[in-house]
Amino acid sequence: MNGDAAATRPPWSLLALDRAFRACWAADTCSPDDLPDWRPDNPSVGHCDITTLVVNDLSAATSWSPPSAGPDPRTATTGGTASPTASNST
Repeated sequence: MNGDAAATRPPWSLLALDRAFRACWAADTCSPDDLPDWRPDNPSVGHCDITTLVVNDLSAATSWSPPSAGPDPRTATTGGTASPTASNST
């Protein structure tokens, strides 16, 4: 086949995603910053970033964020450099 493998696969069900993630979430794959809070009874702690990226890739979505009312001042740029805002200007 010459196409994208994801295009020929059936979509993931929520139950299948849940099972796959729970099989992967563990203390040794947890974000180091969150490791003190990781527990077997809440194995998703410390896995938010990678879980979000995987779900995003599987859904072929670019973002699930609500639409913005305008440019985000934290990421606005001027001439290739970040614009200062009240919170980060000196």
